[in-house]
Amino acid sequence: NIGRPVVRDSTLRITYVPSATVQLAGRRVGLSALSRLTSDGVAGYAFSLRGTLRAGTSLPIGLHARLDTDRSLRRGGFAFGCSFGGGDLAGLVATTPGDVHGIDALSLYGVSTRRVASARRSRP
Repeated sequence: NIGRPVVRDSTLRITYVPSATVQLAGRRVGLSALSRLTSDGVAGYAFSLRGTLRAGTSLPIGLHARLDTDRSLRRGGFAFGCSFGGGDLAGLVATTPGDVHGIDALSLYGVSTRRVASARRSRP
């Protein structure tokens, strides 16, 4: 069923998500846009702005805002977040409905990054 997956008697549409990101100010600011495309056409769009404060320090601070829209560019929801740290970081994201009348959910997350050291061979 490649191309037309079925789950619990429901056919799931394949969704393509083309996107683009522009990085500015020495990669401290990023602007992104994406669209969700199905065989029925455009399902929606999203636009985001990301920024990093205190880059290059032991505790960089990341800020993020995202607007989700439908195919007619009507607001569908917002997400606002902040993170603390570089390779190892923790963050908090709040999501709201399109009219921003309250918070739908708060999510706490963490990311830990490790580099794998390559094994060195000794030469005879």
